[in-house]
Amino acid sequence: MAIRKIVVPVHGRDGDRERLIAAGAAAARLSARIEATFLRHDPREALPFATGYVAKDIADQFADALRAEDDAAEAKARALIEELGEDPRLASVEFETFPGPIEETVVRRARCADLVVASPYRPDEPTEIRRSRDAALFDSGRPVLIAPPEGPHVIGSRCVVAWDGSAVAARAVESALPFLVNAEEVTVLVVESDGPRIRDAEEIVEYLDLHGADATIAREPMQGTIGDTMIVQSGALKADLLVMGAYGHAWLREHMLGGTTRYVMLKTRIAVLMAH
Repeated sequence: MAIRKIVVPVHGRDGDRERLIAAGAAAARLSARIEATFLRHDPREALPFATGYVAKDIADQFADALRAEDDAAEAKARALIEELGEDPRLASVEFETFPGPIEETVVRRARCADLVVASPYRPDEPTEIRRSRDAALFDSGRPVLIAPPEGPHVIGSRCVVAWDGSAVAARAVESALPFLVNAEEVTVLVVESDGPRIRDAEEIVEYLDLHGADATIAREPMQGTIGDTMIVQSGALKADLLVMGAYGHAWLREHMLGGTTRYVMLKTRIAVLMAH
């Protein structure tokens, strides 16, 4: 599998810059193209009245206000892309605008791409950023690259693969192969806890070798939590990409992210490739 198309949802808000810079760093390493997807709201899903009759003039006023808000946000997103176009890696970003609902649009665009770039979880994040990330991560069937708080210049030079033998970890490894086979250094990180010993780390290293990625194994005792250990070891190895499976609960939308997934998003200073 090759990564040739990267989709970046943009909202005309904080976080757009970091996502686009991360996409540029990834695209430069993978020879991929970038589509910046601006997501407009659907007034029908955003009306302040969930049930009952809404007077037409009130609905029209609300729709007009939402349209004006989207117009201003779209203009801001376009201006940012034009500014960032001075960077050769972002000079050919394709800008597309699509109507909502946000989740449906993100899933549709993601399924016609190889990778989606999203913002990390923040407790106070705008609703549309959470909605677009969660839709990409849990519903699109595509891997998601979580952009770090500061836009990185390099992604995929030194990679850490968090391996626990799970299905989501295996999917993350497969999704990350285009990065891993081009990396200068790949470390398979196994966090040793009080649970059963993870015995298949050698097998995943053999799998990576078959695909042309030279990896080594690092077995580390758990320091605090699994998430803590992943963050600390990624820093110690000077990694610029962490690869991990994403845990979540699709039936409980407001609390989808699993504990380790949420923690890593909150604490990471490097890009994280996640797959569910």
